[in-house]
Amino acid sequence: MTITKSDILFYFDHKNKSVAPTVGGVPIFTRPSNAYGQQSDGRYIRYFADTPRFEPDGLLIELGGNNRVDDAFNFAATGSAWAVLATWNISEVNSLFSDQVAHLHTSNPQVNDPAPGRSQFSPFDFSTSFPTNFEAIIERVDAPSLRIGITRGSPSSALMILLDYNWDTDTATAPIIDANSTITYSVETITEVGPNGGRVVRVECSILSDAVGSINFAIYPAGQGTHTYSAIIHYAGHYFYGTPVDGIRSADNLSWTGPPPPQPLAVYVACVWPTKEKRYGRILSIDPFAANSARMFIAWDDDYDAIAYFENGTDAATTITQAITATQNDLVEFLMLINADGSTKLIVRVNGGSVQSVTGAALAAGLPAQWDGSQIELNEIQNNSVGRTKYQQIKMLKLPALASSTDEKLMDEVAGLELSPDGQRVSGVIL
Repeated sequence: MTITKSDILFYFDHKNKSVAPTVGGVPIFTRPSNAYGQQSDGRYIRYFADTPRFEPDGLLIELGGNNRVDDAFNFAATGSAWAVLATWNISEVNSLFSDQVAHLHTSNPQVNDPAPGRSQFSPFDFSTSFPTNFEAIIERVDAPSLRIGITRGSPSSALMILLDYNWDTDTATAPIIDANSTITYSVETITEVGPNGGRVVRVECSILSDAVGSINFAIYPAGQGTHTYSAIIHYAGHYFYGTPVDGIRSADNLSWTGPPPPQPLAVYVACVWPTKEKRYGRILSIDPFAANSARMFIAWDDDYDAIAYFENGTDAATTITQAITATQNDLVEFLMLINADGSTKLIVRVNGGSVQSVTGAALAAGLPAQWDGSQIELNEIQNNSVGRTKYQQIKMLKLPALASSTDEKLMDEVAGLELSPDGQRVSGVIL
């Protein structure tokens, strides 16, 4: 068989620069706050509220970024939430953000420095209900390392180092933690040559702890200890996932009404692998809200394994997991097949390489009469986790239309399907 236009139930392509799909669904997009998106030249521009962020490698969807810190750019400002220690000389330099300035921090060590190397810190009240994140964008000048730390409240007041990053080896560790805390971290290179000539990285740390009360996040932009190194801070902030707090970046929420009726389906998602910490998060869902009902989703877990889930509302749900090897900024393709007997298959491919697949058993009741919800949703929060994904393409097809007999050819067949913005043929379709 050859795919016809009537076989295409949903088609989204980020190159169209619109959240309205070429085929199927009415888009619902909200983000209450402004947010920044990266451009092809590496710099960030500000997007106004309720404006989707189309970056060069996909539509950026972020959840849970409610920033608790004012003046996340302006460290030299009087009254900034980030306190500046006197042992640093601070001056304005070029920013990675089009409407901001960055700050060059040069250490000026003094006798009896209470926290050598610490440039900025911000106190806040810590809650154990949700993980708390720290994010900073730092440009190298001459320092060999940078460090992110906290001092926590009860039950102890120990310093914990959430991240220690070595510029020369491009490696990060969490060298000082305690048994009462869970820490995850990641480092992403934004550009090798920043606006001031140095390498720029985004560092992110997450802590879930039994600590309560006051806690301080601290930035050691040129590493801890007495020294005369310099580093540039472009941005820093901390936030937590839960009740929104006067944040500078709220969640992106994108869904489409009117998912296709339950039938044998091929669901394809191509996205750039998340650049935040490793946490469970859903890539795409149909009806992500109701329990014990007809729904499906594609997700990644804490180890970046791929997951496909299907529930018909009658039988026990089926979850299948495929371990894959992917790193930050890889292009990952997911193809989930839902058969008439309720059995499923998940096919995954990373950067156009070999496919990997796993199958799920048939369900006695087969397919449901209808999906329990009314939306297709991207990147849902689950278990207080965060998702950060750049979407390139989403396609839903009637499964019987696919002619291929092997997993690799099935992936090629669906991935190769392209429609122009007006829905006319580009490749692989008979209208």
